[in-house]
Amino acid sequence: MSNWQKDFDPKAYRLAPQGSAPKPGQDVRDGSVYVYEEPIKLAVRVALATGRPLLLLGPPGSGKSSLAAYAARSMDWNYFEQVVTSRTRAQDLQWTFDAVRRLRGAKELPGSVKAALPPGTFRGDDHPSVVLIDEVDKADPDVPNDLLVSLGSQRFRVEELGREVTVQSRVRVFITSNNERSLPAAFLRRCVIHSLDQPSDALLVKIAEAHFPEYAKVKVNHDMFEAVAKKVVGMRADARDSAQPPPSTAEFLDAVRACLEFDVQPDGSELWKAISSAVLIKKTQEPATS
Repeated sequence: MSNWQKDFDPKAYRLAPQGSAPKPGQDVRDGSVYVYEEPIKLAVRVALATGRPLLLLGPPGSGKSSLAAYAARSMDWNYFEQVVTSRTRAQDLQWTFDAVRRLRGAKELPGSVKAALPPGTFRGDDHPSVVLIDEVDKADPDVPNDLLVSLGSQRFRVEELGREVTVQSRVRVFITSNNERSLPAAFLRRCVIHSLDQPSDALLVKIAEAHFPEYAKVKVNHDMFEAVAKKVVGMRADARDSAQPPPSTAEFLDAVRACLEFDVQPDGSELWKAISSAVLIKKTQEPATS
């Protein structure tokens, strides 16, 4: 088996706990749970084998962002993430320059320049790293083009140093896009691309089983998983017609968590209606007109 196959070869949807075990259904956001299908597993392996960034396309809630943390944890790699905004520059994703430290008398300029390390999990200098660039389509259109060299060769020029810096350890980049803006063709050519759809009701049930393994053993709870999943899938068409965002996987899990907490089924009860309105539908009021 080649290195990239050994790197990402998960055997379970729920990874062994690191430190204290999370409670079933706890929203830990640490990459410990991810329900993958074979095309997703293959896409990660292709990205590892080619050394190319993995660009994940799909609507919000389709599991794009959480895949990177799961892959990092399953491979025991460092994990860092950067959520892109309209103000993000390419440099923000590469390095930062500490001008204050420089002005206060830092003896050497290299000490004032450091790699941009966004939030994440650092497992050690001897570990490779997964870097997530989340929602790249929210950035200015020039940002993807400005990252071409960095993504293609894993090196970039630091103007404050007057030289290029090359990545010394193994790094694999995951990038997500909600398809809100077209990405440059040159940028796409440098990526391995995989598209994710909203999970089917059957896949949603698998996701609930992975997040709530103890509860899933009880038939009435499993029946509830299926019923909530069907409600969520049915709401997607209604959301499109009303221009409301459809329920995401995270909101599906919130609904399941609430049903378990209150011991309620997704029926016509007032309690279920309250859960559905607060967690799944989330209609906002129209702005007042004068």
